[in-house]
Amino acid sequence: MKPLPAHKAGTQNKTKMQTRKYENRTNEELQIEYANCLATRMGALGHGKAHYNGLRVIAIREEMTLRGIKPDGRKGTFNGEGSY
Repeated sequence: MKPLPAHKAGTQNKTKMQTRKYENRTNEELQIEYANCLATRMGALGHGKAHYNGLRVIAIREEMTLRGIKPDGRKGTFNGEGSY
C-alpha cells in the first residue's frame, strides 16, 4: 500500500475519532449538544463557526445512530453547551 502524501496524512477516520469523543455522553447530553450545535451552525455568520459546528453535528449524529436513537426535535440554543 502506497503511503499518503504529507498533506493528507492523518486525515483518515477523523469522523470516527470525533464520534468516539461522544461515547461517554448520556443520551440526554447528546440530544442537548446536537440541538445546540445545529442551532449554532444555522445561526453562525462566520464560515469557520458554521463549519466546525457542522462537523460536531455529524459526529454526534453518528454516535446517536450507533446507539439507535434519533434527534428528538428540541430547539437548541445558539452557543449553547457543546457547541463550538
